[in-house]
Amino acid sequence: MNKMPYLEGGTFVKWLKTTSLRGRYIRLLTIGIVAMLVINTAIYAFMNIQQGQLEDRYFALQEKKDIFNELSLSLNQIFFRARGYYSFQNEQELQLAYGELANFKITLNQALEQSLDANEATVLQNLQTFMKAYEEENLPAAVVLVQQQDYDGLRALSQSGLNAAVNEFNQYTIELDDNLEIQLESVRDQIFEYNRVYTLIVYASLTFILGALAFYVWQTIRGIVRPIESLSAAINEFTEGRLQHYEPIERVDEIGVLSRTFGSMFIAIRTNEEELKNRNNQLVDQQQQMLISQQQLQQSLEEKELARKRVERYNELNRQISVAIARRDVAERTIRYFCSSYKVDHGIMWFSDNAEYGVYQMTDSMIEQFTSERKAYIEKRLEQQDCVMVTRPAEYAGGIVPFESPIYELYVRVNHEATDQTIYAAFARIGNAFSAEEQQDIQTMLERLHLVLDRIRLFEENVQERILNENIVNNISEGIQYVDTTGAILQRNEAFCELFGSKPENLEQVIPREFWMEGLATQVLEKEELEVFFLKALGDEKYKSQSMTYTIDGTSQKVVQVYSTPIYKQQEYTGTVFVHRDITQQYEVDQMKTELVSTVSHELRTPLSSILGFTELLLYKDTKPEKQKRYLETIQKETSRLTNLINDFLDIQRMEAGQQNYHFEEHRMEEILLESIETFATDDTRPILFTDRSTRSFVRVDKERMLQTIVNLLSNARKFSPDGGSITIEMENDQEQVKISIQDQGIGIPAQDIPKLFKKFSRIDNSSRRKIGGTGLGLAICQEIMTEHHGSIWIESEEGKGTTVWLTLPLLEDWNTVGKDVVSSHHFQDAPLVLLVEDDISMLTLMSEELKHHGCRIMYATTTKEAQMALAKQLPDVVVLDLMLEEELTGWQLVEQLKEDQKTAKIPVIISSALEPQKDYFETLQIADYLVKPYPPERLSQTVFMVLEQ
Repeated sequence: MNKMPYLEGGTFVKWLKTTSLRGRYIRLLTIGIVAMLVINTAIYAFMNIQQGQLEDRYFALQEKKDIFNELSLSLNQIFFRARGYYSFQNEQELQLAYGELANFKITLNQALEQSLDANEATVLQNLQTFMKAYEEENLPAAVVLVQQQDYDGLRALSQSGLNAAVNEFNQYTIELDDNLEIQLESVRDQIFEYNRVYTLIVYASLTFILGALAFYVWQTIRGIVRPIESLSAAINEFTEGRLQHYEPIERVDEIGVLSRTFGSMFIAIRTNEEELKNRNNQLVDQQQQMLISQQQLQQSLEEKELARKRVERYNELNRQISVAIARRDVAERTIRYFCSSYKVDHGIMWFSDNAEYGVYQMTDSMIEQFTSERKAYIEKRLEQQDCVMVTRPAEYAGGIVPFESPIYELYVRVNHEATDQTIYAAFARIGNAFSAEEQQDIQTMLERLHLVLDRIRLFEENVQERILNENIVNNISEGIQYVDTTGAILQRNEAFCELFGSKPENLEQVIPREFWMEGLATQVLEKEELEVFFLKALGDEKYKSQSMTYTIDGTSQKVVQVYSTPIYKQQEYTGTVFVHRDITQQYEVDQMKTELVSTVSHELRTPLSSILGFTELLLYKDTKPEKQKRYLETIQKETSRLTNLINDFLDIQRMEAGQQNYHFEEHRMEEILLESIETFATDDTRPILFTDRSTRSFVRVDKERMLQTIVNLLSNARKFSPDGGSITIEMENDQEQVKISIQDQGIGIPAQDIPKLFKKFSRIDNSSRRKIGGTGLGLAICQEIMTEHHGSIWIESEEGKGTTVWLTLPLLEDWNTVGKDVVSSHHFQDAPLVLLVEDDISMLTLMSEELKHHGCRIMYATTTKEAQMALAKQLPDVVVLDLMLEEELTGWQLVEQLKEDQKTAKIPVIISSALEPQKDYFETLQIADYLVKPYPPERLSQTVFMVLEQ
């Protein structure tokens, strides 16, 4: 809405001629403001234009000055580079001179584009002509003279006026620079003068504004304040009854209107005094009407009394349902209250979002009938109207004669838009209809139930949130304990109980400080340090969050980090939370890193030192051929050692990254074991004895990885048997698995160190093992390989007596089901034990497979020495022997030893050889049978069982 319509269109002239106070002062103020704006705008525009012109002139002069200085500098650089070339004949100086000459041309063109006077233009044109002649004539001529080393000609060329021209231009540049500086100073003075004048104008404008403001205030006092003071005095006299006559102020503005209005009011009041008396009589009549109104008020009070009783009923309902914490309880209490208060015979209440009911005087069959037949109908009908009463007849056997009585049913629906929840209620009363007041009361009270239901919903949400928080606290891996200011535990989680081996029962039970601190101290190694930590955290409420690390002793030690945090509620210290974090794995990783650095530094430096040392001996010293061979063998051995070390690191890395590829195929396990044994055939101090008690040995494995595992375990058995002794391998079936044991007679392992063996870089730290060396990766790699094969590996050991490593692998389907039947058919109580002495692994495997197929147990030997060790350990039922063994002791000599020893003399010997039988040996040594290779495999089993039966 426009508050000044007189400023629009043709009414502007009327606005100038207005006589009202508001118009006059607005006109005066507007004219003053417009005048000041016009004057100040004009002054600012003029000063701004002048200032801009001066600044443009200043920057133009400054640019011209910079360009001429740059011309002078570039010209000097050209002649400086040319003279450098003349003096030293340096081509780089000549190239720099040409580069400066190109820069000079660019700068000269910029100078010619400036605003120049006639003298400056003439100088620049002369300079341009001079430099063109210098570039095209003088400089090339000087270059030719330098190349010809004609320095006299060069001197003559220099004295021909070149230097004078350059010096003349430099002198002109200096004079021009001084002249431009004078002009710049003049422009700066003019800019300062304009600023000073502009400042004076601003001060004058402010002075004018203050004068105009003073004039405006004086006009206000003279035109408004004094007339109003005169009018106020007249009003006071009129109020006090002293005013007898009043002359209005003769003005045409609002004050004149106000004065004339007051005069008219003064006359009107005097004139109407009689009229006021008449109206007094009318007031008496009105008093009678007030009595009537009083009666109406009494009736209103009675209505309020009814409302009070209704409120009491509301309060009673609230009292009954205030203790309810579940919706079903609310429904039961509410329906009972309604039915008892309104004499209802039957009632039911339910909610839209669940199946909970509250009923009154209804049997289970009535509830079932209602939910199946009536509930959907009532809800559908209440969609159109929130409260409905229906009437239907009912028959009763009342005394002798039955009679009909109407049943009044009231259906009520209340919807809570905030939660989108609907409450339904149905009431039945016999012979007495529900009045409109009762219907309204019931509906109103049902609406109040939403407050209770909201409270229950919040309570349920709080309970769910509390349960969720408890579940979160109990499911985190860190142990948490909350203690109060006295140090008593108020709450703890399951992880805390499990950490210290206690049962997670009654987690909110209060535990005194002395009790729990004593219990923790008995389980940790750092008892005193932990007690000091707890006391500091509990003794000073300003004690900031701190942490420490301690160790829980037990069958497997745990490294735990505990840190404390004070808890404040409304800036008041209420207790402390201790968080116990199991960092055993992290601690072990740190230890593993330390072990890695130590192991790698030792295991790499030792072979490298040997390789380096022997290489230097070969390079710088004359050695005999046999020594050279020994040195090279040592280098080769240490290189293999380094290769194995690096392969171990790469294998464990690939396994941990899940990048190790396995190629599973079906193999006989004894074949893999025999190939592994053959790797160590040259070691006479630690012979390997292999006994096969299995009847099934087909497994699905990656042969290379399984060979790596067995060789690693055999290598460990040899390394940790520094005093020698045999290594025994036994294989048998254990249900659907093949079970293998590798036993040595070495130094053994302490029981407490066995759980650590399969950890990476784990090595037992004692003097006897420190000398042996190793990376600590072998068993970790073996465990990874066995895990990928769905097998298992474990170790049993006794310190000082030796170690046994156990392996299990799942068998393929039973390919050999004949063995047990064959054994029983030959009337053996136990499976016969056969010693096979054969240096050909393929033949040895074929023979063992044939005999195992018929239920025999096998002992393997690839040399006569292994055969002697096997016989010393356990006597077989039959010996099957190859005569052509690559040993100092022949097969016949081994037979002679067997027959000479009383313990083995009666063991039947079957010869399996490619040689033809020698009758002398055959009869003298009492050979049971002689099989000439090649022969069918079944002939071997037939011969063995035939010999055993004899």
